[in-house]
Amino acid sequence: MASKLWGGPRRNQALSILLEGYLDSDTGAIRAVVANNLTDTMIAGSVFLSAPTGWNMVPSHFGYELRAGEFLETEVIVLREQGGDSEGSIVARTEYQGRMYQDLLTTGKAAMALSVSRSGDEIRAVVSNQGAPPPKGISN
Repeated sequence: MASKLWGGPRRNQALSILLEGYLDSDTGAIRAVVANNLTDTMIAGSVFLSAPTGWNMVPSHFGYELRAGEFLETEVIVLREQGGDSEGSIVARTEYQGRMYQDLLTTGKAAMALSVSRSGDEIRAVVSNQGAPPPKGISN
């Protein structure tokens, strides 16, 4: 199972970065997407991917040069060593004008749980944190 922990809004962001896919086995493919949200400026940079020890990714980084409104999708092959961690996170990061943009794809138990109940006209939604430590693969 893969879960998204963050998905930021496009407004006021020069670019967006997104990881998509599922990592339910030792080998898989995900997509890394970087998009230029600006309307009049070209942007260029590099996306760097990180993961827990024992996970290998090809490519582990890639460059982009995007005109206004363009996006780039890159397939990333993920190989996990047998007997290694089956849970963890892949992090994609890029920087533009001194600001860090990142996204995270987590495998294993979902980080958040949602329960919804209804009683008459009242609807109650409860979001709870499923785990205390940060996902593996995240470094500051």
